[in-house]
Amino acid sequence: MEGKTQLTKFTFYDLYAELMDTLTDEERGKLLRAMCAYVFENAPPALTDKKLVYLWGNIADTLCVDKEAQESGRTPKGLNRQMKHFMFHRNFYEALPLMDDKQAGQFAKAVYNYALNEQEPLKLTSPVDTYYKLAKRKLQLSKTRSKVGKIGGNAPRVKVTDEQINAQTKSGVGIDFKEFMRLHPRIQNDLYASRKSLLNGVDWVWLDIGLGKSEEYRNCTSLYKILSHYNEITRS
Repeated sequence: MEGKTQLTKFTFYDLYAELMDTLTDEERGKLLRAMCAYVFENAPPALTDKKLVYLWGNIADTLCVDKEAQESGRTPKGLNRQMKHFMFHRNFYEALPLMDDKQAGQFAKAVYNYALNEQEPLKLTSPVDTYYKLAKRKLQLSKTRSKVGKIGGNAPRVKVTDEQINAQTKSGVGIDFKEFMRLHPRIQNDLYASRKSLLNGVDWVWLDIGLGKSEEYRNCTSLYKILSHYNEITRS
């Protein structure tokens, strides 16, 4: 649809998996096609079976809220983000036309069982096994990125001490870091190890002179901010 963002994935909740587990492989494949066509192609569900129409009615609101939120780049409101879920990618959907409904249903079950419970299928026939392996790789990559992101976000922030800064940087003519800080008592050392590279090439004499001439940073109290704009300050 014009003006709409083409989605590359949608949130697949364990609610969907619970409902799909009540279906045959063929029914599951039809329901998955309808879900994907609605999310990725903005197509109404082409379902005629009464059971599938009924199940669609139980998930349509959730799909709609998630779809609209992702199209606008927002976090879905009103959905329980604590429910188990994973991201069902567009290229999983692109594999569906390469399979009949029964195979699509087997593919769906293999994907959501692995994504939600890390449960491997006992046996898959061709071509389902190939498409599942490709989907599994993408899911594994997503899980790895998620874990790395959580570790990075929770990593402790380590302050760089005055002694470490003094040892890493060269002193100018008569001015080292300690002397620079004595001359500028308002400045606080708020530098963390993750930004230690800002110390590379710092000359405290030039920084002292530059601060005296810089209207923008003359009264700055953050060492981190000053070092972040070192080139701009010393050019002044």
